[in-house]
Amino acid sequence: METVLIAFGGNLGDSLSIIREALKRLGDDRCTVERVSSLFQTAPIGTSAGQPYLNGAAVLRTAIEPEALLARLQQLEAEAGRVRDVPWGPRSLDLDIIAFGDRVIDTPALRIPHPACLYRRFVLDPVAEIAADLVHPAEGVTFGQLLANLQPRPLPLSADDAALPFLKSALASRDDLCLVEPGDPRAALHLTTDAAAKSGRPTGFVDLSLAIGSTAEAIASILDAATDIPRIRYDASTIRPG
Repeated sequence: METVLIAFGGNLGDSLSIIREALKRLGDDRCTVERVSSLFQTAPIGTSAGQPYLNGAAVLRTAIEPEALLARLQQLEAEAGRVRDVPWGPRSLDLDIIAFGDRVIDTPALRIPHPACLYRRFVLDPVAEIAADLVHPAEGVTFGQLLANLQPRPLPLSADDAALPFLKSALASRDDLCLVEPGDPRAALHLTTDAAAKSGRPTGFVDLSLAIGSTAEAIASILDAATDIPRIRYDASTIRPG
């Protein structure tokens, strides 16, 4: 049995009921939902995201292999009416594998740990509520530490030469962020367009070559996801299936 961390959310329909039903159906003799976070109201990220979301996280114990679990989560999404027609668009249900034991998987179909969990407060806030001491297997720090990395204000950022102009433009209208030199240990996030820089990357490394859309749009979305502070909408007792 493996300990698995998933994130969930949605912003179409009755999100509370959809999420509760998905978690209920996910549990069986091969998959136990052990802990469920509170449900947080979060800002939509991206110009096509729609209305605010409800987001949360759960810890599972499962004998299902990662690819089979992914297929199961996608089936639950489809049954909840999920339509994948707009990148970063509204969705009735979103289920993501954030971590799967200590495994690191990088295939065209599946990347574990989830590459965006480093900078998404809508993932890290609920995760830290239920699994703060769980270690991110690629970064070697806990999820609680990853959340703490995004809490200072102004949030210090660095970027490589290609990403720097876009970052400077984004910073011009914001006072909750500041720029530091590449390699500065204070940087909560380092934005780069150079995929080769993955080796020896610091905590908070964000490879923009994997982002959807233009570099400017990607940076704006990353900054919004990193700085939004989710608020609890429903406590954990309301979300737990049963």
